[in-house]
Amino acid sequence: MHLTWRSFPLGLLFFNLTVSSTFCQVNPTDITIHRDEWGVPHIMGKTDADAIYGLAWANSEDDFYNLQLNLLMARGRQGEVLGKNGAIVDYATQLLRAREQVESRIATDISPSYRPILEAYVQGINDYAAAHPEEVLLDGVFPVSITDALVGYVMSTAFLSGIAANIVNIFDDAPDAPTPWSLRPDDTRGSNGFAFNSRRTADGQVYFVSNSHQPVEGPTAWYEAHIMSEEGLNCHGALFPGGASIFAGANPNLAWMHTVNFPDLVDVYELEMNPENKLQYRFDGEWKTLEVRKVKLKVKVGPVKIGVKRKAHWSVYGPTLEHKGKFYSFRTPALHTIKAAEQWFTMNKARNYTEFYDALRIGGLPSLNVIYADRRDTLFYASNGLYPVRNSDFDWSRILKGNTSNNRWTEFYPLEEVPQVLCPPSGYVFNMNNTPFNSTGPGDNPRRSDFPMSRHNYQFDNNRSLRFQEMVAEKAQITWDDLLRFKYDDRYPDSVFIYFIANAQDLFDLSETDYPDIAEPIRMLREWDRRGTPDSEAAAIFALTFYRIAERAREAHAYFVNREYPHAEFAEAIRYAKKQLERKFGSYRVPLGELQRLVRGDHDYPVGGLPDQIRTMYCKPWKEGKLRADAGDCYIQFVRFSENGVDMYTTNVFGASNHSESPHYKDQMEKLFLPGKTRHCRLEKAWVREHAVRSYHPGE
Repeated sequence: MHLTWRSFPLGLLFFNLTVSSTFCQVNPTDITIHRDEWGVPHIMGKTDADAIYGLAWANSEDDFYNLQLNLLMARGRQGEVLGKNGAIVDYATQLLRAREQVESRIATDISPSYRPILEAYVQGINDYAAAHPEEVLLDGVFPVSITDALVGYVMSTAFLSGIAANIVNIFDDAPDAPTPWSLRPDDTRGSNGFAFNSRRTADGQVYFVSNSHQPVEGPTAWYEAHIMSEEGLNCHGALFPGGASIFAGANPNLAWMHTVNFPDLVDVYELEMNPENKLQYRFDGEWKTLEVRKVKLKVKVGPVKIGVKRKAHWSVYGPTLEHKGKFYSFRTPALHTIKAAEQWFTMNKARNYTEFYDALRIGGLPSLNVIYADRRDTLFYASNGLYPVRNSDFDWSRILKGNTSNNRWTEFYPLEEVPQVLCPPSGYVFNMNNTPFNSTGPGDNPRRSDFPMSRHNYQFDNNRSLRFQEMVAEKAQITWDDLLRFKYDDRYPDSVFIYFIANAQDLFDLSETDYPDIAEPIRMLREWDRRGTPDSEAAAIFALTFYRIAERAREAHAYFVNREYPHAEFAEAIRYAKKQLERKFGSYRVPLGELQRLVRGDHDYPVGGLPDQIRTMYCKPWKEGKLRADAGDCYIQFVRFSENGVDMYTTNVFGASNHSESPHYKDQMEKLFLPGKTRHCRLEKAWVREHAVRSYHPGE
């Protein structure tokens, strides 16, 4: 699940809010934070609110910087810390009116039982900020409110729904590009989730794997925690800094995780403007006037902050942008719900499949696949989302004319009508960002014809889903060792798939005689075992070739739209890879691990994995010709349900702390993540106390 989006054009760029403090009165002495040998917090509270306060405090101790960045997004003040890129996010927050969405719904859409949980969460953050003023990034931010917390959720789910990429298409002069936004060649998002029930495992136990791919660092990197209360909360998993509960994890009864799915959740409308009045647009035969607001931004440029003013427009469809004299409006379900936080908390506390399904019905998550397993042998997959009920008279895959209420949807299909699988006879479910119509064994998949509203869903498989199916087909019964092997697999399927190119296999079939200057790299790729191991020289050539192909497809839009890549361009990409390696390393024969590094502070290590392998790693240019791991494998959780309860085995890419002086800054990277090992965890209080190396109350 990877939250990333390209920057708006630079030309797009050239409030400080008063909030009341919360009224929740959590007593920190009712909360105990137990840190295990890896520094991971196991938080015990008398009430659910206590536990969530403790989560806020522990997360602040470990990563207050990134937690604040997510709060600054809600306040529209990231630009004061991050400069131009932060200011772009600030503008988007105000363009989407995220705060107004929260303020208009908070009284009716947040249940009275959940509000104290949110209040406890922001109290924990505010108390930490008050106790550590030297860590506060900007004056005037604290105390934060529950509104601030919810605005962060609205913005995150809006980005997940794809609105940012649609906005980028406008400024790329390709507003009506027929390809799904999710197929952009620079899209590095991906996740793996799969589960097997007792009929399919050799020992009759239920296996579950959560392997979400995120940036390895930053405000959307995974943070691991375990939260417990005497009111039934007991959940271990991962969240983003600033999250008010576990986003993907396990409790004594069940486990779940998410992968990014790609339903068509953003509609773009070109408004019909009045030639006599540039702010009027035709709607249902009448002229309506765009709402216009002045957006005030502050942008850090070197040591100073520069004030920037922009305009944000709004139509009956929603947020509206002007580009080259045309106005485009956007409509997305993400701006019609503020319930994500409450839904995730309810999922944390679910005790069985029925309660978990009811939690999904809350409708707070406008997208995201769900992969689920429980101790009662239930498996479940859903291409979850708020699918709009759209008028079939319109072609919703393309840009729409914004002049009629007939294409302004207001309702959503119920959860029961989204693509899903429950307890398939094949005994397993999976999703790796591939089509929802291939989510279990052959013959058990949902039929596309049964879900007409999902006709614009992602239609493809990918290397990860194809490779997973290859491995599963080889085993009638899955052992625990098989499960580990599946997760750490670093091999492409026999026919490598590049999701934005239909003729990807042609890359491996180039003629050496046609391109004699790169004959040896061509041969190396053809004979390559398709594995992304750190010692593979062919893998290094492929990595640079792949990134070059993606870059050229992005520049030459026709290659991307048509999904046909010329052979000469394949050769150019290999030639580019060869020259890069020779110039920086003195030879094109370079092991992948020498080229590709996992960097933490002043230390860097060889790392394997390639784009869209199950052991995924995406990289960006770094220094001295090397690549730096940017996104991919990070938090991994294996879960096994048996008669003895729940056993979990986890690892995170770096460690529990984002402070370089902490012993947990990179301990998991060195001892667990890179060697492909895990740490054992259980959920019982006695186990937590036995394995605690430090126990304390918040503030001690």
